Amino acid sequence: MSAKKNIAPSKKAQANNDLEESNKISTNRSKVIFHNTQDDTGDIIAQMNGVAYQIQREKEVNVSSALLTMLDDCIITKSERDGKGKEISRDIKCFPYTKVA
Repeated sequence: MSAKKNIAPSKKAQANNDLEESNKISTNRSKVIFHNTQDDTGDIIAQMNGVAYQIQREKEVNVSSALLTMLDDCIITKSERDGKGKEISRDIKCFPYTKVA
């Protein structure tokens, strides 16, 4: 009678499992509508991990959650003065959007 040994998965098999898991995570997608801003009404051009994206504004688009997170991090800091002359700075999203159900 031969006894079977429990053999741990090889490093290659583990790497494949990790890749499959990361692909599952990265396939989460969201439907959004990117809005025009005072400064920009053209298409959004973004690049992530060597892949370029051209996203139309004011139309419903389906984008990955990773791309959406990256675009959320794009901000502009604007400075203004209040009525007393004190400088106030505000962070404004470069690419405002609305999530669609």
